Amino acid sequence: MKYQPLYSRVTDTPDGVALNFAQLEIKAAPDHEDALQFLSKSTEPFRVCELPGLSAEQQTELARSLIMAGFLVRLPVGPGSEPDT
Repeated sequence: MKYQPLYSRVTDTPDGVALNFAQLEIKAAPDHEDALQFLSKSTEPFRVCELPGLSAEQQTELARSLIMAGFLVRLPVGPGSEPDT
């Protein structure tokens, strides 16, 4: 995955945490805070499996929602590369 160079921050919400970027807010459960902090601070490409504190299913779901929102971009898989998840 590649982080788009957008200003972002993680905030507390009544039900958990949220990643705020552009004029969007992606809400998540409290157990997603470490992953959202990682995403907010990341400047280099990373693999979905590197998102901290989440199960593989949670990592995949978070990555999908952030791709759909335009925060992440999936990089093409090259020869000899492993899948993102």
